[in-house]
Amino acid sequence: MPNQTKLVLGFHAPTWTEPARQLMDGVLRYIEEEPALQIRDFRFSKNDRAYAGDPPWKGQVDGVILNAANGPGAVAWMERGEVPAISTAADFFGTSIPCVSSENISIARLSAQHVADAGYRFAAYIGKIDYDISRQRCRMLEQELSAYEIPLRSIELDTIPRIGYDQPDCEVSYNAILSLLNSLDEPTLIICLNDSIAAAVLKLALETGRKVPEQLGILGVGDTDVIRISDPPISSVRVDREQIGYQAAKHMHRILRGVELDKMFYEVPAIDIAVRRSTMKCVPELETYIDHAIDFIKRHALEGIRLQDISDAVSVPLRTLEIDFKRSTGRTMGDMIQQLRLERAKHLLETTDLSTQRIATQIGFTHYSTLSRMMVRMLEMTPSEYRERHRSNQGTDR
Repeated sequence: MPNQTKLVLGFHAPTWTEPARQLMDGVLRYIEEEPALQIRDFRFSKNDRAYAGDPPWKGQVDGVILNAANGPGAVAWMERGEVPAISTAADFFGTSIPCVSSENISIARLSAQHVADAGYRFAAYIGKIDYDISRQRCRMLEQELSAYEIPLRSIELDTIPRIGYDQPDCEVSYNAILSLLNSLDEPTLIICLNDSIAAAVLKLALETGRKVPEQLGILGVGDTDVIRISDPPISSVRVDREQIGYQAAKHMHRILRGVELDKMFYEVPAIDIAVRRSTMKCVPELETYIDHAIDFIKRHALEGIRLQDISDAVSVPLRTLEIDFKRSTGRTMGDMIQQLRLERAKHLLETTDLSTQRIATQIGFTHYSTLSRMMVRMLEMTPSEYRERHRSNQGTDR
């Protein structure tokens, strides 16, 4: 290992891609908080994809964080690096490599709620064969959908198709998707393991004359560029890759300090769903400008909106809107915005180690003191006190 004062973390990922850059942002954020650490970037090569030879970081780092697919020889290849490794890909679940990845239950819960909210009567899931995380997600989806009395059908693919790449081995997967499309009742929302599958489903659906989203809705997971540039753009569950990178660096730092991890698989809750045209037109039309105002607030409350923004969005004078909103809902628009911000802040304080300044920014405030004042007023405790009390309660529950 390097003979240096600072511990060196290797980062091995396709850093030319958006997801890998987001993961690196999280790793860098942790390193900024820990001056005893530094990072070194190791990019993929053709040999890395085949897991041939020794890893490029061997003898150059104290530990490594990877974003790589699990394939034949992958674990043995990582172990040849002779330093601790942590994966940010869930497909290493159940191996000797610790993982930090997106939380399955939050993905399932968000997806099921979206199926119901968007007005679909049926749901389907497309996963990956021999992939424990995929099967676990399918089971959770079925459970979450049962609360809405929505039935779920599912299939598993041999390979994951990638639009724009020559993949002759994907014919079996394409045929499986086509067979599913031909058997579905309408309207069905198809939830896909990831965005690559979602893009392939959209392509085949349009080629076979399906109307998207009227007959068939499509939902991905990951919110990557492949589904944002699709036509129509595809809705997708937004995962918190930056927090995944942060937690991976945090756990690797623990390992390097000689602290044994308490488990091999850590999950980071998904954020929300980026709703796009692939699922949005099954939502019933909003009937009044109060309904439109409520919908606008729910979609933009965490973006620092002003009451005038709501007024402009529904084309109703602000004073008239304020009076009618209070009469219709029993509370003010400001109260609704604050409550949505509070719920998101509580969730981030409970499930992440983000600073109060960063949480304040994520819910539409420019300074943490505004967040603190809101929580003291509404909960009679500061953000730090809320986080400490919640985590103390978690410890008591265990």
